[in-house]
Amino acid sequence: MYQQVYDPVAQSFGLSALFAALPLTLMFVMLGVFKRSPQLSALLSLIVCFAVATLVYPMPVGVALNSGLFGVAFAITTIGWILINAMWIYNMTVETGHFSILRESFGRISDDLRIQAIIVAFCFGALIEALAGSGVPIAICSAMLVAIGFDPVKAAVAAPWNRRAPTFDSDFGHSIATADERAAWDRILGLITGGRSGLDALDVGCGTGFLSFELAACGHRATGIDFAASMLEEARKKAADRGAAPLFEQGDAENLPFAAGSFDLVVSRHVLWTLPHPEAAVAEWVRMLRPSGRVAVIDSQFDPGVPISPSQNARASSEYAGLEGRLPFLGGRPPADIEALFAANGLVEIGHDPLADLIEAHYRRMRVEGLPPRRRYRYVAWGNMPREV
Repeated sequence: MYQQVYDPVAQSFGLSALFAALPLTLMFVMLGVFKRSPQLSALLSLIVCFAVATLVYPMPVGVALNSGLFGVAFAITTIGWILINAMWIYNMTVETGHFSILRESFGRISDDLRIQAIIVAFCFGALIEALAGSGVPIAICSAMLVAIGFDPVKAAVAAPWNRRAPTFDSDFGHSIATADERAAWDRILGLITGGRSGLDALDVGCGTGFLSFELAACGHRATGIDFAASMLEEARKKAADRGAAPLFEQGDAENLPFAAGSFDLVVSRHVLWTLPHPEAAVAEWVRMLRPSGRVAVIDSQFDPGVPISPSQNARASSEYAGLEGRLPFLGGRPPADIEALFAANGLVEIGHDPLADLIEAHYRRMRVEGLPPRRRYRYVAWGNMPREV
């Protein structure tokens, strides 16, 4: 009968413990450093665990296989039973309306999803771990987070923007630094607004408020909305410092917290590629429009041949690793695709502009500032809500 040896490496508990920790260490490295899937990380850790058991700790191969199979069976049985009951309780509370009460209760604490996640996943999750353990905290806390509207994909999308918020305005292209850029943006703002004044304008994915402030400076009543709380904090600080008029609210670009027909203008700047459901977002933006209102989208089509810096582009950030299949517009779309979306949602007088003046202004600024000069191709596309008959 196999007797476990606790110090097989040089009869040292410390060295033996280092080898015993290899599978768990590998799991954390695969998940946290290389951003691999949990399935692949677990499989590689299981292989390393088997190797350590049979080669370092002299466990017979048959015993190691039996131990592995027993662990799999135990995990499937216990966690499966917990998940089935958690799903049953979740469905029951949804049908009875109790989960809506839960959602409202957490919403009263804070509208910041990060705070809600800390309260549910860490505070309440730690309590359940102490009481029950096993897979109970994961099952119950996951259901609670879903109930309060926590979307893991959108949380991952918001992560790089929250991280970059304090220095976002200093990155290239996020401010107006030259007379050429000023002239280009004055023309772009005319295209966005259609030359009209005094509009109720919604800046979707406003970030630190660049477009909101520009629209307010032109005399429009601007409201900015963003999913990243840290970006909104920076925008509100700037509004307070400048005594500017834009309002800033946290919200979801695909599910806006406003009544239909609330705005004359809905504008977004490099937002569609960050959304899990860009088509639904455009339909939501159209829903916001009054008769003769306009949707304007400033965007680009990503050139994979151009190197990008993870520090200045979320596409290359570690937070976006693994999201390629969840963000349909991740690589950008040509203006014709955006115009087709506008037409599908009933907009008329559709058009676009290649923003050649802004592109050249940025190119000249790169050369002056000693940056590698390259042309980042952008465009603005727009469409109007039909007038009332």
